[in-house]
Amino acid sequence: MEPNMIVGMIRHGETNANRDEIVQGRLDIHGLTKRGRQQIERLAQYIGELGIPFRWIYSSPSRRARETAEILSYVLGLQVEYDTSLLEMDFGKLEGLPYSEVYKRKDFRTMAERFSQYRAPGGERSVDVQQRMVNFLEQLRVNTLIVSHAIAIATVLCWIKDLSLDHVWEQNVGNGHLYLLEKKGGRFTIIKGYDALIG
Repeated sequence: MEPNMIVGMIRHGETNANRDEIVQGRLDIHGLTKRGRQQIERLAQYIGELGIPFRWIYSSPSRRARETAEILSYVLGLQVEYDTSLLEMDFGKLEGLPYSEVYKRKDFRTMAERFSQYRAPGGERSVDVQQRMVNFLEQLRVNTLIVSHAIAIATVLCWIKDLSLDHVWEQNVGNGHLYLLEKKGGRFTIIKGYDALIG
């Protein structure tokens, strides 16, 4: 029987694109803002105070995730490994666009209300994002921190809650958010959340 395991899923800290409401996806030109670094420094302190013996950090290789993982690594004394399975959803031709332009698109209703059927133009299907994230989680065997992205994490939360991907936007995965997951008896449950903005 598998031993119980704790996984901490973390969204990267704030970037300029987050602040300015620009679609990032795989766009990799934005690092953390000063506020974003402060979010992760507070989060790292909180994780240290939890007393959970995390063994490793796995991170998306995008710049904003790398910078987040580096802060966590420095504060917590953990090694980091990068894995493309943890990248954000590929939003194709939408990347770099302001949210205000995306809201005007003909396919926005599908994106907003039927995300389970959504594929960004020139990008990735939502179900494929969920599959690669879940596959990665299922391979873990020790207490681990994961640094990833809003939609990627939200697809996992939907999976754990047994919700359709149409509920992705309701998960509200903010910058610096932490979700503690416990795997017991082969099943994951969400046992705690932390918002770096409010503690």
